Amino acid sequence: MKNKILSFLCVLCVCATLIVCSLIVVKPNVLFRKPSGIAVKGVASQRVVSDIATWSVSVSSSVKLEDVAKRNVFTEVSTYSKRIEAYLLGSGFEKSEISVSNVSVSNLFKKNQNGYDTDELCGKRADITISVQTKKFDLLAKAVENADKICGGEIDVSICAPTYLYSGIEGLKLDLLAKATENAKLRAKTLAEAGGAKLGSIMSASQGVFQITQPLSTEVASYGMYDTSTVEKDVRCVVNVQFAVGQ
Repeated sequence: MKNKILSFLCVLCVCATLIVCSLIVVKPNVLFRKPSGIAVKGVASQRVVSDIATWSVSVSSSVKLEDVAKRNVFTEVSTYSKRIEAYLLGSGFEKSEISVSNVSVSNLFKKNQNGYDTDELCGKRADITISVQTKKFDLLAKAVENADKICGGEIDVSICAPTYLYSGIEGLKLDLLAKATENAKLRAKTLAEAGGAKLGSIMSASQGVFQITQPLSTEVASYGMYDTSTVEKDVRCVVNVQFAVGQ
């Protein structure tokens, strides 16, 4: 009797193992979720060349409270911004490509021993930003290379790295979504036919995030990314699609 019970338990364990194994298919990017459907990932990517670039230079000036009567930081940054604008015009950019922000003036407060602002006023600060938006990448590269010519004096100058953008990105996203869906269909069809089944219609579909990266980069972000540091970019789209299957 005891041997019969042990034999029964062994058979039961083997059956349970076979059932679990039948529910799991180990295959990259593909997962059998239900007997009635196949879930796959579809991928599409395309390399694009940026067609517009932006570059900005920020200027700031600060003065101690006791020197406010001697120095006008508003006038200082306004005057210096004209120098930078003249530099950009001299570099070959059109006036329509250059924009200058309004001057912002703020109060400066003394810090406590922990590095936080107190309520004690100690000075004034003024800031302004000069930006250029252009399609003339060659001129921009030279202007950035010689940007040390706009630095100097008591003015603080912060020079940002150029950013490169592709203006047709929204239209490209729609095209890649269609291609990624076709890719998903091809993967599902291959898998279904290899298993002796027939691929049916889409049961559900969802769009993943777009990854816009440097060429050949494997970097990804959970909320998507948009790299602006290079002229050329790879745009990658992923979709999750579930198809019905039949015999």
